[in-house]
Amino acid sequence: MPFIREIKKALLINPPTGIYDRFERCQAPVETETVELIRPPMDLLYYGAVLQNNRAEVLIRDYPTEKKDWADLADDIKSYSPDMLLVSSTIPTEKEDCRAFQIAKNIDSGIICVIKGFFPDKGQKIFRENESLDYLFREESELSFAAFIGRTNLTEIKGLTYRNGSKIVTNDDSWVTDLDSLPYPARNLINNAAYKMPDNGNPMGLILVAKGCPYSCRFCLVPAVSGKTVRLRSTDSVLAEIIECVNRYGIKDFWFRADTFTVNKAWVLDFCRKVKNSNLNIRWATNSRVDTIDESLAAALKGAGCFSLGFGVESGSQKILDKMNKGITKEQIRKAVSICKKYKIQTYLFFVLGLPWETVEDINETISFARQLNGDVFNFSLATYFPGTDLYDFAVSAGLIDESKDYSGCDYGHPMTGTLYVSRQDLIALQKKAYRKILFRPGYIVQCLKNINNPQKIYWYAKSALRIFKQLT
Repeated sequence: MPFIREIKKALLINPPTGIYDRFERCQAPVETETVELIRPPMDLLYYGAVLQNNRAEVLIRDYPTEKKDWADLADDIKSYSPDMLLVSSTIPTEKEDCRAFQIAKNIDSGIICVIKGFFPDKGQKIFRENESLDYLFREESELSFAAFIGRTNLTEIKGLTYRNGSKIVTNDDSWVTDLDSLPYPARNLINNAAYKMPDNGNPMGLILVAKGCPYSCRFCLVPAVSGKTVRLRSTDSVLAEIIECVNRYGIKDFWFRADTFTVNKAWVLDFCRKVKNSNLNIRWATNSRVDTIDESLAAALKGAGCFSLGFGVESGSQKILDKMNKGITKEQIRKAVSICKKYKIQTYLFFVLGLPWETVEDINETISFARQLNGDVFNFSLATYFPGTDLYDFAVSAGLIDESKDYSGCDYGHPMTGTLYVSRQDLIALQKKAYRKILFRPGYIVQCLKNINNPQKIYWYAKSALRIFKQLT
């Protein structure tokens, strides 16, 4: 039966194919986001922790963040001589990411080449196209990876796709039911100061809190990547990781990672109480949902150090909200933003332009609605048809996209197509219009200036404005 050979040294990388949020659902290029938030490579940190727990030596390289290229990767492989190269990949970059394996095999054909990420076809296509690839991990494979490193029989490892001679073998899916069973990310393997909170320049700790989402938004990857069952870490486990970050790494600014942090009110209230009583005086942000926030929850969040909440508003057209199965109303959106303003919690509002059913009038209605909301930060993404989503299936059936076509390089800033009523080029123009109408209006600029409370924030606003202005011209 097949076994992997012992791994003594491993090189784990974000390849030099752009700065992306490569962890789980987002698969988003940072350059398309209003806030240039460069996140720690959490998936690599989890895999690194598994390797360290199995007494392997680990080197993590985040080449895009370090502004390094393929030549640097080759130099690292030559100097470090790893037994394994593991690449974190995304749907938009996976084709180019695999270049790493060709480089590795050319240097040492014995290097075990592994890729991890989301693969709708379980990895069949990427294996057929890349002879240098040996193993693929999909879904939630941190614990499966531990079995892999521990040299368990490959046929028993869930979430694994691999070669057995000329055959591509796909094992059963892998899901982590008890998130407390995961090791803490191996933050000792990176320079934590390289990942900063944009508005103050302090090191930012990203902490996984929950996985899964019970909602059914048609454009979202969560059901495919993490499932619809919400799995929460215990509040004590999250608090213990926060304490480790504060005491060992000097991190006091956090982004708590959850598909919807506020989905379980009792859990949130318990967590906020423990954080407040800990006297750690941390500062943090997270994602929410407009129909899960109320005044008692907002008060608890603010009291525990929450300064910003992200909301998926998506559209200003109720017709489009209903079409995408968002399950919210415009009135709920208004109320959520109003509550956050009352408790002085910054709102980060996300919109999606270019869903199949949208007309120019629908998109203009979204722009008008965004102006009315008067939030703090706005992000207008272009609809991306990820395989594995209901939106992708609809787009194929409607003839908007072709399953046989290569859409590598398409993402939230570079759309695959237009809508049923708006061309691709007109859609890009409408995105630029949205940013001009929202971010460069005098009232919004004055609002931003009033929020400046440190020199770093001046730098952040100026840098963001210049970057977005360049994209609009």
